Amino acid sequence: MALQDAASLGSTTLAATGAAPAPREGEAPAQIGRYTVLKAIGAGGMGVVYAAYDTDLDRKIAIKLLHERVVSGPETVGHSRLLREAQAMAKISHANVLQVYEVGTHAGQVFLALEFVEGSTLADWLLAAPRDWRAVLEIFLQAGRGLQAAHEAGVVHRDFKPENVLVDRSGRARVMDFGLARATGTMQPVQKDIPVTATHSSLEVNLTVTGAVMGTPLYMAPEQHLGGSTDARTDEFAFCVALYEALYRQRPFDGDDLRSLASNVLRGLVREPPRDHKVPAWLRRAVLRGLSAAPEDRYPGLLPLLAELARDHDAPRRGGLLAAAALVLAVGWGFVAAAGAAGQRCRGGAIQLAGTWDSARADQLSAAFAATARPYAVATGQRVRVLLDARAAAWAGLHVAACEAHARGEASAELYDLELACLERRRSETHELVDLLARADAEVVDRAVGAVMALPPVTVCADRAALLARVKPPEDPALAAEVARLRVDLDRARALQDAGKLKEGIALATSIADAADASGHRPAIAEARLRLGELHSRASEFAAAEPALWAALWAAEASRHDEVAAAAWTELVRLAGKQGKLAEGQRWAERAGAALARIGAPPIAEARLENELGNLAYQAEDHVEAEHHYRRALELRRAALGPDHIDVAASLANLGNALLGLDRNAEALAIAREALALREASLGRDHLDVAASLNNLAVIDKNAGRYGDAIAALTRARDIWTRALGPDNPNVANADVNLASTYYQRGELGRAADIAERAIALSERLLSLDHPMTLKAYSNAGAIAVARGDLERGEVLLRTVYEVRLRVLGPDHPDVASALANLASLADERGRLDEAAEMLTRAIAIVERRSGPDHSDLVASLSNLAHVELLRGAPLRAELLARRAIAIADSTFGADAHQALPARVVLAGIAALRREPGVLVELDRIDRIAEKTPLEAATLAVAQFARAMVLVDSSGDRREAARLARAVLAYHASRGATLPAKQVTTWLARHRL
Repeated sequence: MALQDAASLGSTTLAATGAAPAPREGEAPAQIGRYTVLKAIGAGGMGVVYAAYDTDLDRKIAIKLLHERVVSGPETVGHSRLLREAQAMAKISHANVLQVYEVGTHAGQVFLALEFVEGSTLADWLLAAPRDWRAVLEIFLQAGRGLQAAHEAGVVHRDFKPENVLVDRSGRARVMDFGLARATGTMQPVQKDIPVTATHSSLEVNLTVTGAVMGTPLYMAPEQHLGGSTDARTDEFAFCVALYEALYRQRPFDGDDLRSLASNVLRGLVREPPRDHKVPAWLRRAVLRGLSAAPEDRYPGLLPLLAELARDHDAPRRGGLLAAAALVLAVGWGFVAAAGAAGQRCRGGAIQLAGTWDSARADQLSAAFAATARPYAVATGQRVRVLLDARAAAWAGLHVAACEAHARGEASAELYDLELACLERRRSETHELVDLLARADAEVVDRAVGAVMALPPVTVCADRAALLARVKPPEDPALAAEVARLRVDLDRARALQDAGKLKEGIALATSIADAADASGHRPAIAEARLRLGELHSRASEFAAAEPALWAALWAAEASRHDEVAAAAWTELVRLAGKQGKLAEGQRWAERAGAALARIGAPPIAEARLENELGNLAYQAEDHVEAEHHYRRALELRRAALGPDHIDVAASLANLGNALLGLDRNAEALAIAREALALREASLGRDHLDVAASLNNLAVIDKNAGRYGDAIAALTRARDIWTRALGPDNPNVANADVNLASTYYQRGELGRAADIAERAIALSERLLSLDHPMTLKAYSNAGAIAVARGDLERGEVLLRTVYEVRLRVLGPDHPDVASALANLASLADERGRLDEAAEMLTRAIAIVERRSGPDHSDLVASLSNLAHVELLRGAPLRAELLARRAIAIADSTFGADAHQALPARVVLAGIAALRREPGVLVELDRIDRIAEKTPLEAATLAVAQFARAMVLVDSSGDRREAARLARAVLAYHASRGATLPAKQVTTWLARHRL
């Protein structure tokens, strides 16, 4: 009987292109390491690539195996190069870099186990269909981010080209083949006597003579042709060669042989592009700078190049600097700031960030992060530095653009002032957050990446319509100065909020709100009260949050500050959802939508509202509506923030939960994996948010019967939480709760019991009895105790769970249904069948009202009730219940799903009672399914008794029938199940066994 709520190589193509396998040496091996080889899918000068299957992790992979002729000893060029490729790629965790799973040897040959990608190389993608410059640029930006991730890990690719980039069917690019990569700065002095311009060399092949030319000539930078040292700017050059070629459909440098090509590259003689290709001038300028012969004339790295390529060049260009000591009008409610020194026309954008984000501040940040106890602190610091570098580059670029446009007379003085005020606000926000990051503790490290990503993007300062529509600043100079001071304090309060320092933030925001009230400036009051309300809300101080938000709304609507009004209404929606006031939340959402419409529905603000609407629907268990809102939020965030933003990962996680609630488990699994990959790429493999994604993934795997995968994910999540937070933490208890449940369902009851008791001890020490985590721990341990025959302990634990949930949640909550179902299982074990039937009927009714008549949560209760009705002598009712359970399980989980096994056993028992033919065949089928999923003892007892009845009635093996029946009798007797035991005893006597 099922118990519920036991917890809640050269250039090698790795893509599956469908082309015939390239020639390779010898026959494909049947096995490489633990991987089963399926077929060859590509080959290059260094080796062969096979599609393979990882039986341990149940996934398809690609394996690159070095040619036999290349390896003559462990120190050969091919051997060391492939190892170098593995080491380089394994250091990089990014959505736009091909993932390396393992490096090993097979029969003396080195192999790489790699992520398998369905798609094509970037070279083939460019040839497959006409692509305009926007599509080309988007895919190259992805590849550039992958290269940049390599540079952040200290790796220079040195052979970037379209053949070394994969594009999957969803349009995601991945850089691969780091076989020529070396750690930055480790190039040895070149051998000057080695010729590098032999005229007979093919321009398409890799030149890989150590100490001389490394790379593919068509994409090599001048320093590579000269055999000199390489750095990130070498990859920048190759990137721009490939981008030029993709945009203009011609190579940037003439030359039919290596000598003539090298000559043109070294002299920087770039060909004129064809006139029929419509490529913007700004894009051509960026590419040409990346193709400069001298490395110092290129961008200082890929990051500023990518920032330039990603910038919104369609926005009007602006220009000019304010005179020294002039006050600038501030964003929203009129902040002021001192502009740059007079006479610096359109220069010094980066200089103005000195003290906000520069090398000294970056070093302070790195030191502070490294001093914390977080195991991922250094890696997180590196990611934060990259994000802030990109933000600084974008800020400086917009500053220069604004100045130039104003100098040319393309922007009015009013608009220019607004642009500078907006940029000053973005600088101030950045400055206050960096101040906090430069003295980070462990909690700040945990939130650092998200805090930087949560900063308003600097690109809003290029939105002319939005700038002109914002609230006008105060005209009184004294009030303007006071507002400017409040602005700085508010930016500091925002930094504290985003970094999780809520108590400090509340104290600061309270003093700001009082000062804003004293100023009488309503836009200032609105923003100050909004910040205070959000801080109280994030601290779960709902009683204090609500009046602050209403005060913000009054001031915002009185001053027509719709931006604040929309944010305050949206926060009230969140607040209502957190307190279970779903109808109220829907009303506030309508008001939030109206405010957003008045300001043109900015995508980020609209996404936040859609996310909160999804949360309301999810809490109401309207998973269809929740999916709709979560998908809309995901779409908006991807468009506004980019595919790699941490908020995109949050939307993916929410969407996965909604899909799981809709029983669309395969889709939920894919979404959960995508969220995990994004968080790993953005935050690192050891971040707390990664552990949360692993936990979500494990729940899906457990529900699908993939217990090994679930245990692996939960164990990794538990390790992350333990290392980061210590062993005495609720997150560790949560991992133990789910681990115990998973081991229980896999049939490892001893292991499950040990972990369940550990979870109870930790939960009782850290949390109250009525905390959901404590109750889950009790529920787990109770279910496991029943399964092991300790009915007394099981009843104490399970009855406690039911009574507390009923008191706290009310009689119609799904968790109460789970508690009822568990108690019913216990009553069944004790032979109290009427009591079991009544509780199961109540549990089924709760789930039907909440989730509908076909939800997967009904399968176990329907199966259990069918079992009880069979024991009560109602085979017809038992049959109807069992068939309904099987139908739901098959439609949700697929044919022969293990979730339907208890119901199938009941049907087999009924067929045995009726002496129907084919029962043994059905029991054999049940056995085959059960081989992968251990049956609980009660379910197994029914199956054994059915087999015994069939053996006797078919004049079969009476001795075996007697043995099975007596084993069933012993099982019932050991649990005090008197009625089932009496039925077996009667049957044995009737057949004289």
